[in-house]
Amino acid sequence: MGCTDSKDQAQTPTTQGKIHGVPASANCMGPLLLGMDVGAAKLETCNLMEGAHMKPEFIKMNAFHQVPLLEEADGFALGESNAILRYLAAKYAPELYPADPKTRARINFALDVCGDTLYSKWLLVVCPVQGFRGPHEDLNKARDDLKKVMDAFATTFIGGKSGKFICGETLTIADYKAMPYLWALMQPVCEAQTGVKLSERMKTYVEDVMAAVKNNEMLKSAGGWSLAEHIASKKDALPDAQGVVVIVGEPGEKCIEPTKGPAKAEEKAAKVHGVPMSCNALSPILLAKNAGIGDIEMCNVMEGAHKQPEFLAKNPFGLVPTFEGSDGFCVGESGAMLRYMAGSYLKEVYPAADPKVTARIDWAVDAFASAVYPKWAKIVPPVMGFQPWASPEEQKKANTELADALTMWATSFLDSSTGKYVCGDTLTLAEYKVLPY
Repeated sequence: MGCTDSKDQAQTPTTQGKIHGVPASANCMGPLLLGMDVGAAKLETCNLMEGAHMKPEFIKMNAFHQVPLLEEADGFALGESNAILRYLAAKYAPELYPADPKTRARINFALDVCGDTLYSKWLLVVCPVQGFRGPHEDLNKARDDLKKVMDAFATTFIGGKSGKFICGETLTIADYKAMPYLWALMQPVCEAQTGVKLSERMKTYVEDVMAAVKNNEMLKSAGGWSLAEHIASKKDALPDAQGVVVIVGEPGEKCIEPTKGPAKAEEKAAKVHGVPMSCNALSPILLAKNAGIGDIEMCNVMEGAHKQPEFLAKNPFGLVPTFEGSDGFCVGESGAMLRYMAGSYLKEVYPAADPKVTARIDWAVDAFASAVYPKWAKIVPPVMGFQPWASPEEQKKANTELADALTMWATSFLDSSTGKYVCGDTLTLAEYKVLPY
């Protein structure tokens, strides 16, 4: 499928699409709640236990055989939770994804944190309770790792004084994304079996978002498969955690407040903090250089520069890359930086006129990050000396998994009959993301 132009800008759904997924999945619930709230989609239960996501008709829509998956009445299909959220909001509820550049950058920062940095720690704590993974291997470490990320999340997005949501008093798709993960942590069985509790500030945040989301009842009741019902059904599956209760989501002393406004005009001195051997950092570095707005600012992670107070004031997660404009505006997460810079300084690589074109780019970027990168990370970092080599047997398996993931990505986004890039012959954000890897 190429990125042909479309003039369909309808803001009121005329037909209702489907979101293939399961209500017991926090990753599915954000897009599902939004789709239901705007009247654009309803749940189409995808029974993963019976392999519904591996059937030919599903794989035809999503070669990655993952949920959630949006299927519209005209046949348009879209994968990746964050891509679906952006698309539904852009098309049906733009007030949930404001065009203001700095507000949108904050939203995308939060979306990408939830999809990777936070989720990777959350799943090690919650998924064993749900029965989606084996029992906790090292619960104490998993809880400590989750606390670090959740505290940084609260410091960056929730703990300020500007309002009750991630963007102050404005409900956005970032809140639709974050809330289900936090709601799961609040369930009594999850608290008992993990010894993890949300801070009072985070509990208040969840309650505020729940009150603003019209179809929040699906989090509590869905024929036994809601997050609340599913977790409650696991009461006797694992023993209760012993020892000290870990409170997660405690904001730091100095929180980052939401900022509104355009990106700095005629920017020439923006910095992308990172290291040039990092493919994740190279993507925004290349875009910054090509747009003529800035360059790399070396951050020596080997010496802990990313953990210094002055860096944590820019990005409380202590991660590179981090964008810093010469006006002092900062944003983390590679994908969020790419969208901010492209939307403000290089619009042709991230066109916004057609939601379906933008959605295709978003899906390609997010699918590479979620489906390809984890496989790539088992192959290239050992070559670069960043982690030890696997055993020959494990290496063979890793090689096969990466080859399969790349094939799925190419099948989904590259079609030589329509052009050489994700969107035909038009270079886009997707190429900036993928090329360094």
